[in-house]
Amino acid sequence: MATPGVAFVADLSNEADKQVADLQGQLKDAQQIQRFLADFSGALDAGRPSEAVRVLASHKKQLELLARMDADTASRIQSLGSELRAQVEDGFQDLPRDFPLCDPEGRIGARSEFTPPQVLAS
Repeated sequence: MATPGVAFVADLSNEADKQVADLQGQLKDAQQIQRFLADFSGALDAGRPSEAVRVLASHKKQLELLARMDADTASRIQSLGSELRAQVEDGFQDLPRDFPLCDPEGRIGARSEFTPPQVLAS
């Protein structure tokens, strides 16, 4: 037989279980965000903007979680990501000219001696 005291304690236990489950979910989300931020920070600290852009692109879920927790911080990270993407794109614009063994279109071969590849007869 259930007495009012037993029902009261059972309700407290159920409520505690729900609170623990909620906290475990929050901890899991926080750990995902922490791993994302550690990877992003590591790429930035190493001076590798292309790696930082890759980290942002591969952690969209974590960025969405962060946006739900702190929209301003997530917005600042997205702005930084846009700046990094532009920086990386600018760096690749000049890449063919930086290699003297490329022709003006970026194909491999000495500029003065460049011969287009031959198509093999079948």
